Amino acid sequence: MAKKKEDVAAVAPNEVPDTGLLNPKVETPVETPVEADTVIAEVDFNELLELEKTTRATEDQFNKVAGSIKRMEKELEAYHVHERNLNGQIDAKRKEIIKRYKIDEQRTWRIDINSRKVVYQG
Repeated sequence: MAKKKEDVAAVAPNEVPDTGLLNPKVETPVETPVEADTVIAEVDFNELLELEKTTRATEDQFNKVAGSIKRMEKELEAYHVHERNLNGQIDAKRKEIIKRYKIDEQRTWRIDINSRKVVYQG
């Protein structure tokens, strides 16, 4: 029992024992050591720089080619539209000739450039 009296006597009668809830201890974060910058050789740096410049030049060339392809696609579409219009005009003229000369519509035909005639075969 003597031990209990000593424990009680060690704590003052008006003092509240510290449980850590009222005055939490703030722990400072442990700082990890920062690595020093890695320095590469100038030769390696120059090689990487040249590769980067080449990559940018290649991208520029790619963009120029892609732009050219886009323009050519538009021109190709215009060509196809023009070709369809011409084929429509040829078909209309052919139907007119078929009616005028009373030719069988199933017969194949071609334009002979040398004789400057439309030749129906068969």
